[in-house]
Amino acid sequence: LETEMAEAAEVSLHTIRMALDAELTGRAVKVPEFVPIKTPAEPGGPDHTDEDPAQGEVFDIGEADQVGPTPTDEGPLRSEETLTELQEETDDLTTEDPQPQLDVDQSCPTDLKSLRGRLWTLAARLAQRNGIGDLVMPLPGKGLGFVLRDVPDPARADQLDEDALAQVCTLWWQLAACSEMTVAPIESIVPVLPSDSVLRRALEDQDAELLFNSIWTLDPGHTGYRLWWVLHDRDWADLLNLMAAYRRIRQLAADTGTSIWDEN
Repeated sequence: LETEMAEAAEVSLHTIRMALDAELTGRAVKVPEFVPIKTPAEPGGPDHTDEDPAQGEVFDIGEADQVGPTPTDEGPLRSEETLTELQEETDDLTTEDPQPQLDVDQSCPTDLKSLRGRLWTLAARLAQRNGIGDLVMPLPGKGLGFVLRDVPDPARADQLDEDALAQVCTLWWQLAACSEMTVAPIESIVPVLPSDSVLRRALEDQDAELLFNSIWTLDPGHTGYRLWWVLHDRDWADLLNLMAAYRRIRQLAADTGTSIWDEN
């Protein structure tokens, strides 16, 4: 298709590709109009003229690759140089994200105690903004710095529509993953949970069915649609930083041979 367009428009394939790339990225790139290169006529030749070159122009059409841009005040440019500059400009546009990106906080601490405190802060903030702040409790000195005391209150869940409930439940599972609720040693995590906690009972009895029946467990493939894209920007940034801090704790533990679920 590019070749046919280039032939029909009588321009180079390179120019067509730049124009298509610009359209696909939603950017308008103004490509200078190309005209044949002016070349001096041979004295005495059939194209020779006695006119001053500044007053009259003699052109040699030649091949398509020999065409160049209209001369500017800075002087004429060779076609190869112009195409290179235009290609670099187009490459910059195609790699530029039109939407601002959220960078994971690079000021994340590097010691275990501070990392645990950071996870607790981020998890509590995320949960509070999404109506489940009472479910996050600190766990200083071991683990990931926080745990979930229980599943969302069924009475409160009944008041939510499907989309809101899906968001809350999917976020709960993200927090459960970052606190390793279903991975941690039972003896390390169960004693800190309330005695009437459904989550505690499910963990003590290793009753996965009780847990799955107590909180809506969506297909993991729905996480993007049900949670990631609907989160407020500040919540999305907190979630990314939460996962980054979790990774740093696990990487630190691996590098130092530390068991994060032991008291330390």
